[in-house]
Amino acid sequence: MNGFNGKKMFIHCGANIKSSNLIHMYRVLVEKVDEKVSLKTLYQIQHPEDKWFDYFRLFGLNMK
Repeated sequence: MNGFNGKKMFIHCGANIKSSNLIHMYRVLVEKVDEKVSLKTLYQIQHPEDKWFDYFRLFGLNMK
């Protein structure tokens, strides 16, 4: 996604579950957005199932 820096990018999946969770991870891991701030934004979009928090932890995120 870094190649699109400064440009609009459309990221989509059928129900916006996968894409919004992956964007949350990208914001925290790559853009260094505070995890609490990013999670607050994610909760405005959807409430991830517990399995997503297991996935987040695999990559070093630890919020719930």
